[in-house]
Amino acid sequence: MKKGFTLVELLGVIIIIGIIALITTTISNRIVSDSRVSIYENHEKTMERAARNYALTEDIVLPDEETDVVTIDLEILIDYGYISEIKDSRNDNMPCTGHVDVLYEEGIIKYEPFLNCGASYQTP
Repeated sequence: MKKGFTLVELLGVIIIIGIIALITTTISNRIVSDSRVSIYENHEKTMERAARNYALTEDIVLPDEETDVVTIDLEILIDYGYISEIKDSRNDNMPCTGHVDVLYEEGIIKYEPFLNCGASYQTP
């Protein structure tokens, strides 16, 4: 009786391993993409909180019926120590830019952060 595997058996194992590798690669790519989107969204929330603290602490003029929008740049928040520099995790850790628009709508002040990093964080 011969010992070993036939060519068909080896090809079958290689095909199965290839299919498993394809599935795990697809899943891991999706997980990495989702985590980058989550990081981006967390950066925006942090910018919003920092802008709120800056507006309250530094006594800036907030928008009202006469003033539509007040813009707070990310650089100002960094310079005043309300937030640390935000770096793009996909683009050699290049610093991101952005701002927070403070809006007055229907008697409510809203903070809308806009973060601009070199890489796109949108999910496909």
